[in-house]
Amino acid sequence: MRSRGILHALSWALLVAVALLIGPVARQLPAVNGNLAADAYGGWAGVLRVWVCGGWAPGGGSFIPWLNGCSARFERRHPGVYVQMQSVSADAIAAFLSGELGPPDAILFAPGMLPSGEGLSPLAAPPALREALTDVGLWQGELRALPVALGGYAWVLNQSLVQAVPHDWSTLPAPAPVKKQPRYLMQVPADQPYLNWSGALNALCAPRQVGVEPSPAPRAGQGIDLGLPIASEPTPVPPEPATQTVLCRLPALLPGDFRAGASAYEAFLSGKVAAIPATQREIRRLQLLSDAGRAPNWSVAGGGGAFSDQLLMAGVPDGADEAERRALARAWVDWLLRDDSQAALTGIRALRVTTGDALYAGQMGMAELEQAMGGRLEAPNAFDTRWREREAAEADRLVRESRAG
Repeated sequence: MRSRGILHALSWALLVAVALLIGPVARQLPAVNGNLAADAYGGWAGVLRVWVCGGWAPGGGSFIPWLNGCSARFERRHPGVYVQMQSVSADAIAAFLSGELGPPDAILFAPGMLPSGEGLSPLAAPPALREALTDVGLWQGELRALPVALGGYAWVLNQSLVQAVPHDWSTLPAPAPVKKQPRYLMQVPADQPYLNWSGALNALCAPRQVGVEPSPAPRAGQGIDLGLPIASEPTPVPPEPATQTVLCRLPALLPGDFRAGASAYEAFLSGKVAAIPATQREIRRLQLLSDAGRAPNWSVAGGGGAFSDQLLMAGVPDGADEAERRALARAWVDWLLRDDSQAALTGIRALRVTTGDALYAGQMGMAELEQAMGGRLEAPNAFDTRWREREAAEADRLVRESRAG
């Protein structure tokens, strides 16, 4: 009897172990064929394979936690569907159509990884997508990719050296040297494949429209007593606010490796420069240093304009066999653009691409970055391969003008 009880207990333990393994194993299985799953769930069931290569990094360092969280909610809404994430290289994204296992069901990539939208299914932009981002995924007049997450650029200032972003940097004196070592107002790192610091500099130093107080013009006869009865005067109409364009020039004294050095961030931390352009990644690092009491007295502020090439683009390859699979992949992309999914970007410290409530109100650094990126935004087309040359040429012009005086 005792041996029978032991066998009974072992049988139950085995059943429980098998039940626990079903979920993880199912995620690795190929898509379900036939109509059995469709009859059970009223739609396609199986594994959606998603390739991820963001190129740039959110403040948290990885997109995967956010994508997994969104996908878990998507799976609960679509029983029998499992979303499988796979981090791949930029080369794999560029060759997504020619893989041995066929194309994935969706790809996430950065602008510049694909020279065209060929091989991607047309998509529809949701009404909540920011107007400035509605055409970044256009190719030959069709929307072939949608942005689902955004990064940005803003000035990070050492408050001990410069308290605010000037309209014109050339009006500020250079910081005093320390131990005969020169210090500079500004440093910008060299461009990287998916971090275009030239474009950030051009936007942050863009001309500004500044309000001007108009001088009130005296009315005819004002101040002259003619001895006439005083009539009631009409309520004066306030004049339209006047503005003027203020050009921004770079500091006259720039580091020798300006726009060519590997790291402006380290120079900022050591107090060698007063201001650098930074992304959410550097802001997060400064937040952590502040928590540890090892950060300089820093702040974040916008400039004359906003630019970002830090776009996480989503596309759906059109090579999948089943139309239902493609439709579900498009539904998954739309899911990433839902307001709850966009709000969850706070978990990785990225910015939303849709209109909606601010995500970082009150959070030092990220709140200012979000505000700087919330206005008129310039962003390159995801399939444009020449915009980097244009941004570099414009930044070269800014440097030449500053050195010419």
